[in-house]
Amino acid sequence: MALRPRDGNHPSKDAKDDDIVRHSVEMRRARDKEPFINRWIVFQAEHNILMHPFHMLGVAGVFGGSLFSAMHGSLVTSSLIRETTENESANAGYKFGQEEETYNIVAAHGYFGRLIFQYASFNNSRSLHFFLAAWPVVGIWFTALGISTMAFNLNGFGMSPCAV
Repeated sequence: MALRPRDGNHPSKDAKDDDIVRHSVEMRRARDKEPFINRWIVFQAEHNILMHPFHMLGVAGVFGGSLFSAMHGSLVTSSLIRETTENESANAGYKFGQEEETYNIVAAHGYFGRLIFQYASFNNSRSLHFFLAAWPVVGIWFTALGISTMAFNLNGFGMSPCAV
């Protein structure tokens, strides 16, 4: 609905509707000028997103994926089979398409099993790399589900004793 001019030639029959439209335009302009962090705080206050299980799983997926990848990189680096000398490139230890392993997964598995506990590490390289790829993807899926549920106003867990 467009705003109609209010002059003597065109009296507005729907003055109340014009006031509602004008008020919503003013509210939108005021909202656009506020800092975005205020919207985050208001959104948290209205929806309690920090206590939503999909938000928790999304955070665990993203941060857990980065933690697992960093741990994997550290274990691979510390268990490389062939070291290069200072006269050759660091990439000389691997040739594209080679069939031999570049690092010793048994050594990495043994170290990590002693560091945490035996069943926290992977024996199989393929299952390990699948886990490293799947964990953050599933976390991002849960984040998307959390955003979708917020769109339908399904809030997080409330800590009040009554279930309303």
